[in-house]
Amino acid sequence: MKEAWKQKTIGEVTYISDFVANGSFATLRENVTYLDNEDYAILVRLADFSNNWTGPFKYVNEHAYEFLSKSKLSEGDIVMCNVGSIGKCFNVVDLGKPMTLAPNSILIRTITNDLEQSFLFYYVKTPQFQALIDSISHSAAQPKFNKTDFKKLEIKFPSQTEQLRIVDKLDRMFTHLDALSQNTQRAIDNAKQLFQSKIQEAMTQKKWKEEALGDICEILDSKRIPITKNDRTEGSIPYYGATGIQDYVADYIFNEDLVLLGEDGAKWGAGDNSAYKISGKAWVNNHAHVLRPNRKIILDNWLIYYLNYSDLSGYITGVTVPKLNQKKMSSISIPIPTLNEQQQIVAELDDISAKIAELEANFTRQQTLLTELRNSALHEAFEGNL
Repeated sequence: MKEAWKQKTIGEVTYISDFVANGSFATLRENVTYLDNEDYAILVRLADFSNNWTGPFKYVNEHAYEFLSKSKLSEGDIVMCNVGSIGKCFNVVDLGKPMTLAPNSILIRTITNDLEQSFLFYYVKTPQFQALIDSISHSAAQPKFNKTDFKKLEIKFPSQTEQLRIVDKLDRMFTHLDALSQNTQRAIDNAKQLFQSKIQEAMTQKKWKEEALGDICEILDSKRIPITKNDRTEGSIPYYGATGIQDYVADYIFNEDLVLLGEDGAKWGAGDNSAYKISGKAWVNNHAHVLRPNRKIILDNWLIYYLNYSDLSGYITGVTVPKLNQKKMSSISIPIPTLNEQQQIVAELDDISAKIAELEANFTRQQTLLTELRNSALHEAFEGNL
């Protein structure tokens, strides 16, 4: 770090406030009520800035807003999570209404003329400062730190001219990195839209006859055997449940290509992927139906695509524990094109699905690389090397 940079504690150069700004949690409960409907002020939560401020928001009335007067937010303020995802921080945006802070976050605002808020925002995101936050965190049910310890942490900063130069370089660099990320996400979204268009086109044709699922699939539910966690012997064979692999065990009860469809503990709306294929040795518990399609009539992937495309909620019973029971499942009506038509449609959908999976894998790798680049840039900037 350059010697010319000033060094002060966070408490000396910033205003810090948190949700419980005017008393104990007891008085908080008496004065603050979360409202789902739009009221006087927005109660800014971690979910709001994690979701790019898109809502849905929680609200408070004017009395609660005034009670939380020390935590009133303005555009450009910094909010940082101090419980759970500690150190995660965001700039407050203008939401068009008064705003105040929700639990598990602190408000950080510079109070000295020689420290720019934009510089402070980048500084608290540096790997160096995040390490300091980790050093004051307390391990409990979830990590947390208190604002008293936070105020004691040190910040180093150069002249305002140098601060603005650093912020400008980081802004331009991060804008470029964000554009790369957005372009990749746009490609994924376009591919998913193409997939939805193709599957809708395929599944809504009226010319095909329909058969009940129970008439075109052998139902092997009687062969399922659930094993409690304590009774499982660890191994390499997948142990399947309603939504996929739950564990790995040492033995198997199936050894073939099959289709599983969630019985309970799944979601059955359109696009919820409640059906999936398994191959080879497997163990299945009693939360997934086990289907062996009649492959002279229907392809496994055609059945899976149709079930996942369809809204099956009308077949679900139970309120406390929603369930797709075997009788209801057997009555699901499945369109049956010729095998040649099924093969053509499935091949096209498989191709798009593979491209989406490749794009998403590339996106994950890209995000890791971009995070490393951002952290490296922040580290160098606040070592005085940018």
